[in-house]
Amino acid sequence: MSTVADTPRIDKVEIQQDAAHQDGMAVAPILEERHRQSDNAPVPLEEMAAHLVDRFAKVAIDNIRVRYELGQLVANARYDRRSAKGVTPLDRLSNAMDVHSTALRRCARVCTIFTRDELEDMLRLRRPNGLPVTWSHLELVSEITSRHTRWHLVQRAVNEGLSVRSLAALIRDTRRSRKSKASTDSL
Repeated sequence: MSTVADTPRIDKVEIQQDAAHQDGMAVAPILEERHRQSDNAPVPLEEMAAHLVDRFAKVAIDNIRVRYELGQLVANARYDRRSAKGVTPLDRLSNAMDVHSTALRRCARVCTIFTRDELEDMLRLRRPNGLPVTWSHLELVSEITSRHTRWHLVQRAVNEGLSVRSLAALIRDTRRSRKSKASTDSL
């Protein structure tokens, strides 16, 4: 049985340097540069936070692009014929990826509603927290038929930092007010 005393001591700087060499996935580039520049001067919290937000944004954008590509695959596959056993390519893809077919269909809807250029335009926008819109924002907005309204909602979500839940409430409220206005106009 090992004890705490048997555990080798690892210095903080050693951990940071090890992290710097893990396939670029660590915060360490900033830490490593600081370490070279000065006598272990601490990295300002704001600088570290900005670096992390930038990295989170890049990961989020990559995630959205992969989902978009998946949506293109699903959009093409859902028109293929069933096999002799009645299994569709969408069913096979769902099983292979262990993703429910409705989630795959939502991916297809997003990629058929938004062109690649529109997607890239949206991914350039940043919410107040520095991150792009989420895939869930795009799924929600893809249910809107008007291209102009979709773009307006994405811009509001970005500019106001709306959560998906807040954006859904905004859409519901907008629909209700249009219905009530339409019913009073018809009187």
